[in-house]
Amino acid sequence: MKILVISLLRLGDILMQKPLLKSMQQKYPGCEIHFLIHREFQMVESFLPEVKAFHFFERQEWSRWINQVEVPLLKPVKSLGTLIQTLNSQKFDMVWNWTHQSGSAYLMELIQAQEKRGLQSEQGRIKINGPKELKNFNDTFTNLDNRGPHYLEHLSAIFQLPLPRPLRVRESLHPKKENLICVQALTSDIKKNWELNRFRQWLDFHQRERPQDKIVFFGAPNEKEQLSVVFPAENLQILTLPEVAQLLRQADLLISVDTAIKHLAVHEGVRVLELAFGSAQPSKTGPWAEEFYHFSPRTSCWPCSHSKDCSQPAQYCAKDLSPNDLHLAVMDLIHGRVHRQLKKITNENSTFYGSGGTHVERNGKLFITSP
Repeated sequence: MKILVISLLRLGDILMQKPLLKSMQQKYPGCEIHFLIHREFQMVESFLPEVKAFHFFERQEWSRWINQVEVPLLKPVKSLGTLIQTLNSQKFDMVWNWTHQSGSAYLMELIQAQEKRGLQSEQGRIKINGPKELKNFNDTFTNLDNRGPHYLEHLSAIFQLPLPRPLRVRESLHPKKENLICVQALTSDIKKNWELNRFRQWLDFHQRERPQDKIVFFGAPNEKEQLSVVFPAENLQILTLPEVAQLLRQADLLISVDTAIKHLAVHEGVRVLELAFGSAQPSKTGPWAEEFYHFSPRTSCWPCSHSKDCSQPAQYCAKDLSPNDLHLAVMDLIHGRVHRQLKKITNENSTFYGSGGTHVERNGKLFITSP
């Protein structure tokens, strides 16, 4: 059986989908999985050995062509047509749309297969009248709140796959050893960021109390200038994605804003503490792990729309977390005191697809300890 999965999403979404590929192999032994992704995320190939072949949507190149007067007007259209011909030559048994965006629905109509699942269009009109799980998925991710089943629970239900077991993380933090704590401090979305000076204050707090720990802030090459202004050279590494994965294999904890790295970390067995600002919704799109933690603001505007700028005069959600709050949380994790000392405020057992999370609170900040 040959299955094409359309995943025209961001890098983090692609990495988050990895457990579902194993579920596909479990349900369809011997199946040949093809993946259609944006070309700019080609570096993910080495992290998804379950995929037989990758196909690439040339979004960036087509956008450049459209804006270049010397490029023939129909060149992007012809290139897209070539991609469709290549895909149809594969004679897929099934095509699955994991993207859930209008562009992917129109693409589904052009690709030939015996069976199609997920958001589709028919004669140019988008259909959300598939299984009830598809409508539930649409409703969950159009609602601006941090409640609802996890993204993988939705996809498992829509595509009738076994729900993947949450990933196990290492219990390697310890007060009597040197811990390696990695920090992803920047995202491409400014409203999800925490002020770098606050990260620097936390670094100073931590190094005064635990000078034996190694703290590494890392970023992509295009972030070097911004990060190097704030963090000492001995605490900063500029890395490619494979280099980040290699670093995380040695790490005891990842502190991260809402980025793809949090999903990569749990695949490498690393415990994650997410700082969930802006449009981050960790209960819905947090790391698929047996255990993870997040700071969530209590500002009334959180979470906000992913596609819009911050609506407030200042980023109030990020100001809700102080460097000392983060310091206390990390010290709790190192000393193994989280489950004993944090106040349990609710135990949500999802009635939707049978999974829930235990929410705990410390100093007025909300954590989640399991998906």
